[in-house]
Order: sequence, then C-alpha cells, then structure tokens
Amino acid sequence: MLLSRLLACKNPLLISAGAIWGANTLGFAVTALTHTHKITDITGTGAFVVSAWATYGAYHYQHNLLSPGKSMPLRPLLLAVAVSFWGARLGSFLFSRIMQSPTDSRLSKFFPKPGELPIQLAGFWNLQACWAFFSLLPITMAHKMPAAKAVGSGALARAAGPLGWTLFVCGLACEALADHQKSNFKARPGNAEAFCNEGIWNYSRHPNYFGEVALWWGIWMVAAPYVPKWCAVSPLWVTLLLVGVSGIPIMENKYNDKFVGDHPLTAAYAQYKASTSILVPLPKF
Repeated sequence: MLLSRLLACKNPLLISAGAIWGANTLGFAVTALTHTHKITDITGTGAFVVSAWATYGAYHYQHNLLSPGKSMPLRPLLLAVAVSFWGARLGSFLFSRIMQSPTDSRLSKFFPKPGELPIQLAGFWNLQACWAFFSLLPITMAHKMPAAKAVGSGALARAAGPLGWTLFVCGLACEALADHQKSNFKARPGNAEAFCNEGIWNYSRHPNYFGEVALWWGIWMVAAPYVPKWCAVSPLWVTLLLVGVSGIPIMENKYNDKFVGDHPLTAAYAQYKASTSILVPLPKF
C-alpha cells in the first residue's frame, strides 16, 4: 500500500525529499549511536542513488498508467544510471578511504560532548541532505509526469544532450583520475604528509573538485531542455559549495596552515601554489 502510494505521487520533489531525508535521518541515527563517521560518505552518496531511482520508479509507473503500450523516453533512465555510476564510484572510494583511517578529522567536531544533544551532528546531516536534494533537481524534474517536451528547437537545444554527456563523462573521469593519483601518491613511503603535485595535480590544485563541478553542469545540460529553468540551481549549488564553502576553502586553509614556517615543504608548496591553477587544469608556461 505504501509503495503504491509512493509510486502514484505526482510530485517528484516530494519523492526525492522523502528518499534523501529518510536515508540521511537513518545515517544520523546510526552515527549518533555508534559515534563513528564511517558510514557518512557512503550514506550521503547513496541517498543520491536512492532518490534518482525512487523518482524514476514513480515516473515509470505513472507513464505505464497514462500511456500504456507507449515507449518511454530514454533520457530519464540514462540520468538515473549516470548518477548511479557517479554515486557508486565516489561512495566506494570515500568508504574505502575512511575504513583505512582511524577517524575523520573533518567531521569529529560535530559529535556532541557528554551531556549535550547532537544538534551540530543533526545540522551536518541536514546539510548533507540539502546537498543531495538541490544537486539532483535536474534529474528529479526530468522524472516528472507527464513528460515535458523539449524547450526550443535550435542548434543549441539539440546540442545540449551530446555536450552535456561529454561534460559529464569528462568530469567523472577527471574526478576518478584525481582521486586515484592522489591515493597512489599518499600511499608511497614518505608522502603521507606531503602535498600531491603529480599527474593532473600538476595542473590543478583541486582537480577532483573541478571534475565534480563539471559533471553536474553536464547533468544539468542533458536535462535542461526538459526541465524548468530554475533547475540551474543544481550546478550553481554544487559550484558554490565546492568553490566557496566546503571544498576548496577548507583544503586551502588546511595546507596554508600546514606548510608554513620551518616546515621542509614550505618553499615547495609556495611555488606550487603560485604556479598552479586553483581549479581548472591549465598548462604551465
């Protein structure tokens, strides 16, 4: 009964919100009880995948009710598959990384002290849910019935799909490559406390964030002709978070505080920082 009512819901935003906040509420409860952040990243990325398939499931169900026997558009399915690839890749990488670390220094501050309510911890999980909900807007609205017809018929509208998929694939590859190269660099003896400047990191100080930003702009481009204009909030939200709030500023401050004074890598990091693009991979001249 509950499943049928969920599938019959005609507002994909409600379905997405329920899936995302449901997953993150469960994650919050487990984290608060166990006092560990081991499941944080995999729950956060998993919520994206759960939401994408929940909204697609409702879309599929309603399409069969309203248009029995009529073939379904492929784009909504491909968008769900795309976010699943992204979530599986990033979630498994982050989960593997945290399982090799005793704690997550980024998140330990959110745990309550003895006698305190887990208000900060709840706030963190709510922010993580917002990250998923707003990022997924193009996919969520692409799963709305009745299916919207493409807006515009010009060359730009026709090119949005191929250009968007190209940007998504390139962004996903860039992020995966950056994570792989940095992990290998850190695993080598003597590099655990060093900064990575090899491979793609020689051309960008944060190529993983560049890949993340690029792939969400790609997702939006794919969905843009079929969803409301306000869905552009998605890539703008991701860009704002990573460039201005939780991504680059945190890492830049961390390294600025680390490689100072008489640290043996202070001069090398200063030169690297001065000669290397902060986000977009660019050649050095």
